[in-house]
Order: sequence, then C-alpha cells, then structure tokens
Amino acid sequence: MMPIRKQGVGVPLALSLLLHMLLLSLFALHFDSHKSPSEPLQPEVMEAVVMDEAQIQAEKKRLEAMHEAEAAARKAELAAQREAEAEAIRRAAEKEEKIRTAAEARQKAEDEAKQQAELEAHREAEAEATRRAADEEVKIHAAAEARQKAEAEAKRQAEQEAHREAEAEAARIAREEAKHRAAAEAKQKAEAEAKRQAEQEAHREAEVEAARIAREEAKHRAAAEAKQKAEFEAKRQAELEARRQAEEEAARRAGEEVKRRAASKAKQKAEAEAKRQAELEAQAQHELEVEEKRMTEKASNSKPDTKTTTEEAARDWISNKIRPKVEKFSANSSGRSCTVRVTMLPGGGVQSVSVTLSSGDESFDRSVQAAVLKASPLPWPDDEKIAEELKTFSLIVKSK
Repeated sequence: MMPIRKQGVGVPLALSLLLHMLLLSLFALHFDSHKSPSEPLQPEVMEAVVMDEAQIQAEKKRLEAMHEAEAAARKAELAAQREAEAEAIRRAAEKEEKIRTAAEARQKAEDEAKQQAELEAHREAEAEATRRAADEEVKIHAAAEARQKAEAEAKRQAEQEAHREAEAEAARIAREEAKHRAAAEAKQKAEAEAKRQAEQEAHREAEVEAARIAREEAKHRAAAEAKQKAEFEAKRQAELEARRQAEEEAARRAGEEVKRRAASKAKQKAEAEAKRQAELEAQAQHELEVEEKRMTEKASNSKPDTKTTTEEAARDWISNKIRPKVEKFSANSSGRSCTVRVTMLPGGGVQSVSVTLSSGDESFDRSVQAAVLKASPLPWPDDEKIAEELKTFSLIVKSK
C-alpha cells in the first residue's frame, strides 16, 4: 500500500488573510470619504445682524443640537462601520473556517479516495493481471484456432487455386484441342481439295495420256498390221516365186488375177471409206446447220439487246475464241472432224465433254476430248447473256 500524503492548509490561510486585507482597505476608503476636508476653513463674511440674547441662545442651542446630531450620526455611522467590519471579520473567519474545514474534509476525502483508488488500483491490477492471463490464454487459444483456421483457409484457397488452375489448364487444353481439331479439319479440307484438284488434274492428264496412248497404240497397230501384211506379202511372193519357177504361166496368170482382185478390193474399200467419210461430214454439217438454224430461230423470236443477237455473239465467241484454243491442242493430221458437246462451269472451266458425232476414228475422237480438257479453262466472256448461252454448246473440231 502506498503512504497517504497529507496536504497543508497554507493556501486557504493565505486566501483568508488576503480577503481580510481587502475588506480593511474598503472600510478605510469608506471612512475617509466621510471625513471633513483637510483644507482650513475660510472665514465666512457674514453680515452683522443685531439680535437679542434670546435669539443668540436659541441659535446657539440650535447649532449645538445640530452638532450633537451630526456627532451622533458620525458615532452611529462609526458604530455601524465597526459592526460591519466585525461582521465582515466574523464572516471572513467563518468563511475561513468553512474553507479550512472544507479543505480538511476535501483532503481527507482525497486521502480516502486516493487510498480507495490505490486499493481499487491494486485490486484492478490483480484483476487485470488475472484478466490478462486469461486473455493471454484466450489469445493463445484464439491464435491457435486462428492459425488452424488460417491453415485450413490456406489449404482451401490452395485447393481452390489448384482447382481453378486445373480448370484453366483444362480450358486451355480444350482450346488447344479445338485449335488442333480446327487446324486438322482445315488441313484435311485443304488436303481433300488438293487431292480433288490433283485427281481432276490426274484425270485430265490420264485422259490426255490415254488419248496419246491410244494414238500410239493405233500407230503401233497400223505398223504391226503393215509389217504383218508386208511379211505375209513377202511370204506369199516367195511362194509365188517358187511356184513361178514350176508353173510360170499358171503363176503369172494367178498373179495377174490376184493383183486384179486386190486392186478391185482396194478400190472398193477406198470408195466405201470415202463414201462413209462424206456421209459423216454431211451429217456433221447437217447437225451444225440445224444448230445454227435453231439458234437463228431463237434469236429471231427474241428481242435483241445489242446490234447482234446473243446467239450470234455466242457463235462468234465459239468460232473466234474457243475453237482456236482447242485446235491448238489437237495435233492429229488425219483430215477428220469430230463434233462434241461441251458443258461449262462459271469462269470457263470444262465440266464435261462428250462425242455427239464421231469421226469414225476412236483415237481422233479421244484426242478431241483430251484437247478440250487440256484447253480448260476456255476463254470466258464478261457478258452474262453470252456466258449463259455458253453453259452447254456443240463444237466441231477438225484435224490440222
């Protein structure tokens, strides 16, 4: 327990003395204000009045009475002042006593309050120590729980982060797979398109090659037939020559008969071939005339858009643009002609070509088909109406 320190009464006593001195100064000032002036009385000039003894005595008594009244008044005033001073001193003493008593009571109360405060502080310190110990234990327990919660939260956050990363990775892998699939599909489409183009090109080249092979085979067959005929003829001539030695006349006659028959047969064959070729040319010319007549009638029944009809412009385009390019790729010089039906794609690509009037020579017909495919794309007009007429058209190709 801390010692109780007593406070002195010096301050209240000093205040009391100061108050008494102030009251005395006030009484002194009040007393001096009632004193007669210190200046000497100036002689008063009075008029002399003749008065009798009785009046003088009466005036004297009146003056004495007035002085007595004034003295009594001053005395009463002094007595009142002394009583006031005594009352003030008494009140000051009472006040001082009250102040001292109050100071002592306050000091005692302060000492008791201080002692109580110290006791309360000691109890509070002990309670605070107990509370702090409890709080510390609670804090330790709370810190442990918080640490466990933090660890659990960190673990949960880590699991969530891992889950989010896994989802993000899965999404990235899905995007990559989608890109790969798209790229693979695009590659497959490109490869399919390239394959289709290559197949078309290979088909065109195969047709051209087939036409070339057919021509070569035809040449080889013709050469083989010619060689076989030559060998047969040589063998036959040898046999005839052998027989001629034995039967010269019979052999000569037989030879002349054979030559005559061979000449007749060759002449008949040539005449038949010439007749068939003439018929084919007449038929092709007739079909061309019929096609031209149909296009002419169609043009006559429709109102022309320009100076020449669309059909005439299409025929001119075929004759001046398409046929020269096709014939440039046709190297056959057999003097034959072939009519084909050509189906076009927009832009000049050849969709299909078929023989409508054969030349009688399959190798030439195939060469014409191959020439049309090789010339693809064919010249294509900017005029939509002419292009519409050229979707499907007939074309006569003559060998050089």
